[in-house]
Amino acid sequence: MGAQVYYGVLLFVFPVQMFVLGPHLILGIREYHAERVDKFEAGTNFTTIHFQERLHMSTINGSGV
Repeated sequence: MGAQVYYGVLLFVFPVQMFVLGPHLILGIREYHAERVDKFEAGTNFTTIHFQERLHMSTINGSGV
């Protein structure tokens, strides 16, 4: 009788764990990661460097741009 009760509880707990606790854990990890990224970006002051690529294309008359 006791084994059947535990089996019945497990049949109830597994779907709850999969559909409630799983997504809650994923959302918690996302929130934690977002907080860490914000703290990291707030502590670093990097200046952005833009690189301009120069392309030399020859035309029919041979003049480069």
